[in-house]
Amino acid sequence: MDQDIIANTFAMNFQKTISCNDPHQAAALKLSFMGARDSYHGLPISDYYKFDTELVSSIINDLKLGKALDNDGLSAEHLQFCQPVLSVILAKLFNLLISCSYVPDGFRYSYIVPIPKMKDF
Repeated sequence: MDQDIIANTFAMNFQKTISCNDPHQAAALKLSFMGARDSYHGLPISDYYKFDTELVSSIINDLKLGKALDNDGLSAEHLQFCQPVLSVILAKLFNLLISCSYVPDGFRYSYIVPIPKMKDF
């Protein structure tokens, strides 16, 4: 396949999915959001939103193996085959992050690699 055709197909596909339906409504919503953002403090945190070790363990166990590494070079295999105490530590970390209303800078870094399917061409 020609690389230009593939690139243009991706560009057209993503342009359709992120295009704005109504620019005036989008501007009004953004203005409303920006006005409410300064005074927003979030909802009260109850025990319903707490992470526990069992939840973290089950999520780690449900991760699919053989997937790409993350930005730090970690994979699902690293989490699944490490010491079980990791689930305890991660549950405590996540609860601290929620109670302190803090998200570390490193949590915002990610990337997506789209894989074209033959049906798209």
